[in-house]
Amino acid sequence: MAEQTFEGNLPEINPFTEVEREINLIFNVIFDVVRKRKETVLAELSALRQYHEEKNVSAIVSIKDLEASKAELDGYYQQLKVNIAKLEMEKTIKKLEQQLFELRKDLATVNVLFSCDTHKMGQDIANFGQIIVTSIQNTRDYSLIESPVKTLSKFGLMCNEFIKPRGVHIDNSTDIAYIADSANGRIQMWKMEGEYVAEFGRETLKYPYGTTILDGAIFITDLDHNSIFKFNLLDYSLIARSDSISPKCKLENPYGICSEADEVFVLHNDKCIEVFNNELSYERSISSRIKSCTDMKIRNSILYLLEVKKNEIKLINSKKGNLIKSINTKKDGVSFGVACHFCLDQKNNFLITNWKTNQIKIVSEDGDVIRLIDTTEWNCLEPMGIAISHNRIVVVFQSGEWSQIHI
Repeated sequence: MAEQTFEGNLPEINPFTEVEREINLIFNVIFDVVRKRKETVLAELSALRQYHEEKNVSAIVSIKDLEASKAELDGYYQQLKVNIAKLEMEKTIKKLEQQLFELRKDLATVNVLFSCDTHKMGQDIANFGQIIVTSIQNTRDYSLIESPVKTLSKFGLMCNEFIKPRGVHIDNSTDIAYIADSANGRIQMWKMEGEYVAEFGRETLKYPYGTTILDGAIFITDLDHNSIFKFNLLDYSLIARSDSISPKCKLENPYGICSEADEVFVLHNDKCIEVFNNELSYERSISSRIKSCTDMKIRNSILYLLEVKKNEIKLINSKKGNLIKSINTKKDGVSFGVACHFCLDQKNNFLITNWKTNQIKIVSEDGDVIRLIDTTEWNCLEPMGIAISHNRIVVVFQSGEWSQIHI
C-alpha cells in the first residue's frame, strides 16, 4: 500500500489553548454548582428569616396579648382585693354590731336595796318611797322585800356607768360599796345612800372580779391578769400584786376572795383555795375535795363555799382545812342552777344569786329556803354580785337595756 502524503501547511496546534479550554469548562461547571448552591442557601436563608420574622411577630403579638391579659388580671385582682376588703369590713361591722348587741343584752344593773330600822316599821311607806327589806339584824323575815325605787346609773364608760359589773363588797366602817365594774377595768365606789363617790384602778386592772377589805387596803382579783391587786384605801394607790410578790403561786381564774385575821383567801379554778398574808406573800393551800365552787366567804375562821353542782354550801376550817359540814340547799326541790355569788347576813342566812334563773334564793343555816325572789318582777335580769351591811343589801345585775343602780 502506497504511503499517503499531505501537501501544503499543517494547522498549528497550541497545547495551552486546549488546556485553558478544559480549565474554563471545569470552572464554569464549578461556578454553576456554586451559584446554584448559593441561590439555594440564600433561598433557605430568606425562608428562615421570614419564618423567624413571622415567629417574632407572633411572639410580639403573644407578649402583647399576655400583657393585656396581665393588665386585665391585675384589674380583676385589685377589684377582688377591694371586694375582699369590703367583705372583711362588713364582717367586722357585723361582728361589732353583734358585740354591741351582746353588750346591750349583757348590760350591768347595780341595784342597791335599802331596809328600814325596826322602830320605823309602822311608818307610812310613802315617807320612804318603797321599803325594800326589813331590819335584817332583828328578824329573818324577808317577806317585805319589794322592788327597787330609784335608778342612778346606766350602761357606759363614764363615771357612774357600768359594763358587766361582778363582785361587790361593803365597807362596814364607811358604808361605802365597792363594785367591780369588770368590763370597764375599774372599781367604782358608792355611798349606801346612792351617791357616786369615785373610781380607781383603770390604769392597772383589766377585768376585776372579786373584792375584799383588810387593814386599810382593798384586795381585788383580776381574771385577765390571773392575779390579786392590793390598793391603799386612803389614796387608792397600788401597793402590791400577787404575781410579783409570789410568782411561784400561779392563779387561774381567781373568782372568790375574802379575808380575815391578816389572811387573804382566794378561790381559783373553781376548786382551789390559796392563802396569802396581807402583804400578798403566799402561805399555803387548802384542799378539801371541793369542785365547781363559784364564790367564797369567811366568818369566825370558817370558810363558806358555794358548790353549785351538788347544791351545797360547804363549811371548811380555814386553819386546818378540814370539812366541817355540808348544807344541802335543795330541800324545796329548787336547785342553784348556775349560782354566781352569795353573802351571809348576821343570822348566818345565805342570800344566793342565780343569774340563769333570775332569782335570789334566801336559805337558812339549816338549808331551809326562806324565800325565793324572782328578780324579773323588778325588771332586773341576771343577778350577779350581792353583799349585805347592817340593814342594807346591794345586788348587782348585769342585763337589761341599760345598766342601773336602784335604791
